[in-house]
Amino acid sequence: EPMHSGGLELALVFLLAVALIGSAVTQWVLLSARSLTSDRQHQIAYRAARAAIDDAVHDMLDTTHSPAERIALLHAASPAPGWPDAGCGSGPLRGLCAPDASSGTSADTPANAIGAGSRTAPFGAMDWQDMQGNVPFGLFTGAPYPAGTGLQPAAPPRYRIERLPAPLQAQATEPATLYRVTALGIGPLPARIPVLLQAEFAVLPPEASSPSSSTQVRELAFHQLPPPRLNADE
Repeated sequence: EPMHSGGLELALVFLLAVALIGSAVTQWVLLSARSLTSDRQHQIAYRAARAAIDDAVHDMLDTTHSPAERIALLHAASPAPGWPDAGCGSGPLRGLCAPDASSGTSADTPANAIGAGSRTAPFGAMDWQDMQGNVPFGLFTGAPYPAGTGLQPAAPPRYRIERLPAPLQAQATEPATLYRVTALGIGPLPARIPVLLQAEFAVLPPEASSPSSSTQVRELAFHQLPPPRLNADE
């Protein structure tokens, strides 16, 4: 009987060890699956935000689909009269915003500081609940972007455009118009992971000496910012 008792205890210990190992493996599999799902949702949100930046560039270059007032402002030489002095415009000027006052942007910024990250607006200063301050993807370009249920963004990405004063050194050498685009992408339901991207561009007018030349856009900087907190209705 002592031998049978010892064998039973050994069997119980073995079964307990197997159960613990099985539980640990199950938890690891679940955590790995959640991590993969989270990464996939983040990638979807990132791609949506990047697409919104591209849509903003098309918005800046568009001369056919947008309202005439918007086209005139986006293509006016610096400084552009009518561009919002504070906050963001509405109606045909929706999503056109004054530079964030706390971003430290000024015309005295050295030319070599453009695109160096010194112009990044603090993400906390941006109110993404102000729908008039943001442009949903395709509103002015007519381009579609799938959103809704399944493995696609829970809502269309959106963006805003700030017009930046050109540094004094750059004004004398290159007549470029500087813009900063901030875009928000939202991952699939139910997690709705947000991704906030920001890029700075120099828009150069066609060369006067070359009738066949066209407007050029040069990306100066690209940043990923800490994402904002989203409300349930965003």
